[in-house]
Parts: sequence; C-alpha cells; structure tokens
Amino acid sequence: MSELSSQPLVGKPAARVLVAGASWYTGALAADIIWRHPRLELVAATSRSDAGKRLNAIYPRYRVPIELTELNLEDLPDVDAAIVAYPHGAAAPTDAALRAQGILVVDLSADFRLRDRETYERWYGEHGAPELFGSGVYGLSELYREELREAKLVATPGCYPTASVLALAPLAEQGLLSEVFVAAMQGTSGYGRSSDDLVHFSGMTENAFPTRPRGTGTGRRSSRSWPPSAVPRRSPSCRTCCRSTRASSRPASPR
Repeated sequence: MSELSSQPLVGKPAARVLVAGASWYTGALAADIIWRHPRLELVAATSRSDAGKRLNAIYPRYRVPIELTELNLEDLPDVDAAIVAYPHGAAAPTDAALRAQGILVVDLSADFRLRDRETYERWYGEHGAPELFGSGVYGLSELYREELREAKLVATPGCYPTASVLALAPLAEQGLLSEVFVAAMQGTSGYGRSSDDLVHFSGMTENAFPTRPRGTGTGRRSSRSWPPSAVPRRSPSCRTCCRSTRASSRPASPR
C-alpha cells in the first residue's frame, strides 16, 4: 500500500480539525481517524515532546504523514474543532482556552465526565477549568445522541465506562438495578505511552493484576445513576477490553 502524501478528502470538508496531544496513543488514533475521514480535514497535530517529527514515523501503522508541532494557543490555525488527548487534570485548561475562541472541543480525558465536583477532586485533584465543570456532554452516542448534536464540549468516556454503561444502561433506565459489580481487564495501551516496571514485558507476560485501583475505578468515572463496584485489571495484551458485569435487580415498578 502506498503512503498518501495528502489527505484523501471528498469534496469540501465539513470541519477543520486540530488534534492536541497526537503523539500519545489516543491522540495518534484520533489523528488517524480524522485523516481517513473523507469530510474532516486534519489541519494540525500537536505534541510538545515529539514536535518536528512526522506522526507516521512514530506510528507507521497509521500512515499519517503530518508533521507534529507544538500547540500555541495564542496562534492557532483556522480550525472548527479540536480533539484534546491530554492526561486527566491537564486537559481542562486547554479545553477552556479553545472554547474561549469558539472552537468545538472533544476531550478524551476524564476532566468533564463527572457532574459532582467533590467526586472529581477526590479522584483527580483540583479541576483546571472550574467555570466549565459539568458542562460537557457525555460522549456515548447510544445514550446522548441528540445532546451531542448541539454539544460544544464533549466528554469522551474511557473504555471501562463505555463497556460497562452500555451493558447496564437498559436495566438502569427501567429502574431495575440494585447492586452492580464490574470485573474488567484492559490491555497495556490503556496504561499510556509512558512506562514503568509494571508494564515491562517480563512483568506483564502471563500475568494480570489490579491497575491503579485508587484512581481509575469504573464506578468513579462513569456512574450517573447507580453506584457500581469495579475491579479493573491489566492484561498481558495491547488493546484488550474485556468486561464482565453482574447486577442484582429490583422488582419492576407496577405500571
């Protein structure tokens, strides 16, 4: 397959998009999705640590030949929307700066997923844009499709809550859930591009273990209408996303 030197757009793009944090796993994947979309133009992809490198040199499988640049919020290219792939806690200030310039934002972190400020601060610390806290639309199109059509700030759920919420939502909407337990396993890509001894090959192979249980529980990140107990684990694979959910039900309300 030959590498495309220019984006394969079809007609006039519906939106011009910037991806901030494109050298990290989620950002690189987002850039690839935008690059391959026939109606979305990838105007810029940014990275502080890898500025000057081409994205496809870091991730050859994505074939996105765009050069990474540093994000300058005072001198942005002409874009309609931005995908912000920063870590939890670091994304909110950038989201706020982009929104102040009228740019639609899709945030891949946990900074706008929750509605309760105290809960957020207990798990992630002080919020970086308190004036916007609670304003994000939860990015599950299966549940919030109409709200997302008009959203200015989208709070993208992670893999744990996506799988868990979609499995349990039909029962929750009918008021049938009582206690919920989620057993989840995720591949090492969910750990992020940074590394430590936990995700070295010799530590991960033929092994699985609880992962960051104090800050990544599915219940803390996704609970909106029920309080699940969650046991997230890391599995010796790259992109595995396996969930088992168990719930006790309430009697159905008489109609």
